[in-house]
Amino acid sequence: MTARRRASQVGDALRRGFAPVQPARRSDDEKSHHDGGADQSVGQPGQVVSGPVTRRPPKGSKYTALLDDETAAAFDELALKARRVLGRRVEKAELMRVLIMLAADDASLRDQVIAEVEARKP
Repeated sequence: MTARRRASQVGDALRRGFAPVQPARRSDDEKSHHDGGADQSVGQPGQVVSGPVTRRPPKGSKYTALLDDETAAAFDELALKARRVLGRRVEKAELMRVLIMLAADDASLRDQVIAEVEARKP
């Protein structure tokens, strides 16, 4: 019977199995001699590339909206309706992006939004 592995050993084995294989890099001289300069290099089987994998956050701006109870309930209702109609999860941020783009692109909707803001002026 084989000895039981420790969790760290299992984790290390799994990470090795999912390590990305990157193509071997060639110098500019090698590229120019290979098929007219096109880089068609292939990584070696079993080659493990070390180094951190960095994920870049999506570009954009982050905003926070403080909604009163009535507006928050209406927004929740809109999100639930969108999820039911589309049959998938719809993020509220996605709804906000769509609403903003609709108001920005449609002159009559934009005027309605501006008029509503004016009417709610404190």
